[in-house]
Amino acid sequence: MIYGDSVEAKEHLDSAGWFPGINLTKASSSLVAKFQQSLGGGGADALAIPREWTRQDNTLLAATFSVELSSAEAKPLIAAFTRTLSVDRGNIKIIEIRRIQNTAMWQSCKANTVRPAHRHNHHPTAFLFG
Repeated sequence: MIYGDSVEAKEHLDSAGWFPGINLTKASSSLVAKFQQSLGGGGADALAIPREWTRQDNTLLAATFSVELSSAEAKPLIAAFTRTLSVDRGNIKIIEIRRIQNTAMWQSCKANTVRPAHRHNHHPTAFLFG
């Protein structure tokens, strides 16, 4: 990858990756309003991270955090996991749950599930768990 202010760097960034720089522009207020409307009118709240998440100093990086096994967050995860087991569930002991937090990926996922769900009148998690 090429970094810097050189002509070569600019040409590389303008044509590389999934979102080449040549296709990007600063969003106008009308474009932002249209995007917020596509999220169901929730605006930034529609992209808010889950309240269970641990505060991170750098939200640009993914991080892992331990989830207390007796917490309200863990109980549905444990139930969903144990339903997938084909062995005697009494012999299984869950010793730890780790949550991977990645704010940028979360918001991208929310934007791509909330908009279609809003468009088709479905709850967004139906795409993930329904």
